[in-house]
Parts: sequence; C-alpha cells; structure tokens
Amino acid sequence: MARRSHDTSPFPMPDGFGLGLRFLQARRAQNLSLMRVAEQSLRSLADLQRTAGPGGDSFARVSAAQAGFVRETAAVYGAATAHLAR
Repeated sequence: MARRSHDTSPFPMPDGFGLGLRFLQARRAQNLSLMRVAEQSLRSLADLQRTAGPGGDSFARVSAAQAGFVRETAAVYGAATAHLAR
C-alpha cells in the first residue's frame, strides 16, 4: 500500500528554504507597512500645508500626488509579491 505524505508540496523543500521564505514574507509585510506609513505621513503633510494659505495649496498638491504615488507603488508591490503571502 502506498504511503501518503503529510506534506502537501509535490517537491521536497530543503530546510533552509522554509527559513528563507519566512524571511521574505516578513520583509514583504514590513515593506508594505512602511509604505502605508509613508503614504499617511504625506497625506498628513498635505493637510498641514493646506492650512498655510494660498502658498501652501501648491505644496499640498505635490504632497498629495506623492502620497498617491506611494499608494500605487504599494499596490503594485503587493500584487507582485502576493505569492509570498500564501
């Protein structure tokens, strides 16, 4: 009678592979977290700059655009590394 493996992977993984994969998963989570913090900081900066009057509005638009860029970059990074989250 054939024995069933408890491992769901059809390919055996070396011991170091699992450790490396956990490191990449943690690094991905850290990178996404830092991107969220950067986006929130830029949005807060834009809100603060808006209170400075007409001169601050142009700076606020730049900060808001940068926050949008960081958000879109995080979305692309998250999609590109989604296989690590599994």
